Amino acid sequence: LAPGVTLDVVGRRPEARAYDTMAILHRGSLVLVLDDGEQLLTPGDSVYLLAGTPCSWVNRSEDAAVLLLCSAIGRADLG
Repeated sequence: LAPGVTLDVVGRRPEARAYDTMAILHRGSLVLVLDDGEQLLTPGDSVYLLAGTPCSWVNRSEDAAVLLLCSAIGRADLG
């Protein structure tokens, strides 16, 4: 994520994903924005977000950040 970029925002509000997501920050720093506040993430930090959790990722630093996002599909979605 390039410096100054915000990911997963619809209009001015954080977007809620339809599936669980695990995120691991590999490089740089990002701010995870949730309904109830913000959390600064640094390399090695990870979070697990349940489906329906509105969130966005903001790079407020001067360096690019690398974030790995993994989605978990529920058993009902498998078929």
